[in-house]
Amino acid sequence: MHSYVAVGSVIVRGIAKFSRSGYTYANSGKVSVSACARVEKRIFVLYKWGERSVVFVKNKATKGILEKVAVKKVFLNFKLGFYTPIYMDTLNSLYNEEDLINEQEAKSLVQQYIDRQKSAIAASIRQCGANTT
Repeated sequence: MHSYVAVGSVIVRGIAKFSRSGYTYANSGKVSVSACARVEKRIFVLYKWGERSVVFVKNKATKGILEKVAVKKVFLNFKLGFYTPIYMDTLNSLYNEEDLINEQEAKSLVQQYIDRQKSAIAASIRQCGANTT
């Protein structure tokens, strides 16, 4: 949260004339008004993972590894006119929002990796069997 303090003053000078019961009154002087106000600027940014969330690293899941990460702190990075969240885990590693996924997505990526590896092994076994005969 950012705080700003605004200070200003207004000075009014002039002469006022009015008449009552045949008498004329002339007043002159100045009125000075000063003010001070505190202005707060609040920034609302929606981000996917909060502090103490348990998430998984997407890069590791695409390689068949489930790596669990606990988010310790969320920082807001101001870049190109936008605030983007940066997540810090308990080991002080930093992650972008795209680097982290939930458990269901991580398990799905690991299963896809296992299926690709099984099909690659089966293809190489077929190729080796075709070469030996």
